[in-house]
Formats: sequence, C-alpha cells, structure tokens
Amino acid sequence: MSQERISAKLLFLLLMGIGFCLPAFNRQPTHTLIALSAVVAIWHVVVTAAWRRWDGADYAMTALLCSAIISNLTNWRTAVGVSQGVFEWLAYWSSFMAIRHSAIAPARLRSLAVTLVAGGLIGLVLAVWDAVQTSRSFELPGVRGTIRSSLYVGMLLVLSIGFSMTCRGWKRLTWLGIALLLAAALLALSSRAVIIASCLALAVAFWWFSRRQFVALIAVSLTVAVIAWSFLPLDQKSRFAYKTRELVELVGKGRITANDEIRIETWRVAWAWIRRGEHISFGIGPRSFHLIDTEKLNLHPPLVHQESKQMSHAHNLFLTIYIEQGVFGLAALLAFIGMAIWRLWKCRQMVRIEWSWWGAWAALVLILVNGMVGSPWSREYAWLASTLIAIHFARSSPSPKPITEPSQGKS
Repeated sequence: MSQERISAKLLFLLLMGIGFCLPAFNRQPTHTLIALSAVVAIWHVVVTAAWRRWDGADYAMTALLCSAIISNLTNWRTAVGVSQGVFEWLAYWSSFMAIRHSAIAPARLRSLAVTLVAGGLIGLVLAVWDAVQTSRSFELPGVRGTIRSSLYVGMLLVLSIGFSMTCRGWKRLTWLGIALLLAAALLALSSRAVIIASCLALAVAFWWFSRRQFVALIAVSLTVAVIAWSFLPLDQKSRFAYKTRELVELVGKGRITANDEIRIETWRVAWAWIRRGEHISFGIGPRSFHLIDTEKLNLHPPLVHQESKQMSHAHNLFLTIYIEQGVFGLAALLAFIGMAIWRLWKCRQMVRIEWSWWGAWAALVLILVNGMVGSPWSREYAWLASTLIAIHFARSSPSPKPITEPSQGKS
C-alpha cells in the first residue's frame, strides 16, 4: 500500500474520530487525535506535493497559521498561545487540508458529516445527563461555554436541515427529527446572537432554495421551533424568556444590561489599544488579549466592570484577530472568508441538491454574525466551521481522483 493511500485513510479515520469525540468527551483524548491528524496532514502534504494544487483558500488558511506562529515568535516573552492559539490554528489548517487534498470520496465526506451530527447528539445527551445530575449549566461536555456550545449546535442544526432538504422519504423525516432535537438544544442554550444568526442563515437559504415555497418553509420552521420549545423544561423556558425580554428592551428602549455594558467596555479597551499603534504587523500573540494592561490605556470614563479588564477576547472577531495576529492575520482571515463567500455565491444553485452547501453557509453566517458581538474564531466550533467549509470546497470543485493501488500486471 502506497504512502499516499495510507496517509489518506489515516486522515479520514482521525477526522471521523475527532468529529465524534469533540463535542461529547474530555478534551485530552480529542487533543491527542488532533495532534496526530496535524502530523499526518503535514506528512500527506509533503508526500503528495499537495501545495502544487493549492488555490487562494489554501494559501489564506496557511497564512493564518503562519501569522499565529510568527506572532508567537515575535512576542515569545509574553505570548501564551504556544500551546493554545497556535495549536488551534494548526487544528483548523490540518482539517482543511486533509479534507481538500486527501481525495476523500463523496460518500465518505457524507459519512464524515453524519458523524459530526452524531457526535453532537451524543454530546447533547451527555449534557442533559450532566445538567440533571450535577445542576451545572447546560452545555456540550467537550466544548464548554454556552456561546461556544450554541455555535456548535447551530451549525449542526442548519446542516441537518440541509440534509432534510436534499433527500426524500424516511431519510427526510429522520433528519427533520434530528433538527427538532438540535433546535430544542439551541433554544435551551439561549444565546441571542446565535439564534438570530441561525434564523438568518435558514431564511436566506430557504429564499435561494425556492422563492415560491419560501413562506411554506418558514411556516414549517416555525412549527419545528414551537415543538422544540414545548420540549424545554420550565427553568429553560424562563431563561429563554428572560433573554428575549433583554433583547426586546435593548432594541425597543435602548436599555443596556450589565453583560452588554461589559461588551461595550471591552470594545473600548480594544480600540484604545489599537490607537496606540503597537504590534501592527503581527499582533501581541494568539490567545493573548487578556494580557492588555487596561490601567495603561488611560480610558475616560474609566472601566466600571472588573470583568472588562480580564476578557480573553475583544467580543469581536476582527478586532481580536487584528490585536492578536496583526494586519497579516487580519488580511489572511478576510481573504479566507471572502473566498468562502465567493464559492458559496457561485454555487448557490447547489442549495437544492447539495447538503454541504448548507453546512458551509451555516459556518460562515454564524461565525460572522456572532463574531460581531461575541466569540471570535476559536476552539471547537471554529474546527467544525473549518471542516464544514472544507467539505463544501471538496464537493463543489474538481479534485484529484481518489488514491488507489497501482494495478498489478498478470504474471
């Protein structure tokens, strides 16, 4: 068996394992799988000379990884991203490259996507069990954090609806049932930005799917949402209602909650740091936003909330990338997002027949919308987003033929 075939098969198995374990289980075994996949991906790129077939998206993803590494090297005395930010970007890069350049067959890409959803469902079952047994907040065990869990579930929700829209019969009913469970989980997590982003992603996809059936599709989605709402326990309904009232008061009356005040103060910190004009090229290091000394920024009026002085990110995707990875990292991110959006727009007619379009669309919309006011591109949900975008790139563009064994001549 050739080295290319061995590395391609191993990459596929590692991706399957990561996709299944990431949302459901402890991070340590998952990080081991990610590290192995990164090593094998680098080996595969070298052995197959995959860089000769790279396009703009590949170069942009590689530039993001390089910006994280260079930023770390130029800030090695203070940066804390050696085992965090750089490792995360390496995980995104290896998943993207493995899917795009290991010639995975379309049926196997579908199996990978199904495994992603299965892992999410297992994670939700464990999350419910954990919440009931320990009274902890409801979140995916392998993801941790309400916002990050919401983003992970939101992407899987739109992907599941994409599966249901592109298949027939009992398969459609099965995927609608899975979407119902994921919708209930998303409502229980109660992240306003992610729920709005998920609704926006679905509305636009439905419009492109069929303008004539748009109203009917929205009505079906609302019915699914109402059924999902009925599944929620009373305390989760109360929490969702409270979050909804906060949003209504913010939009209608301009009333700002303490959480929103912290977000605004964090933006002030970010802009004050940018105005200093330091570390423009490569930033202060990945995952190093919290190292900013707010006392030296001379903010007027001063910060009110202590949490604003200890935030791990700028509550904005682009501000965080610029501060941590500089102009080089921000330009690479914008290039990657731009190419992904262009591919989705060019292939928008695939919305009727291709489930991978829905997954990549969900990844971009949720990351961008939530990234305006919340978590940046990081951790588990960013790996899922990179994977879903890579799957669509692999299924919507010509790719090398699957690696096969050389034929044996007859003796």
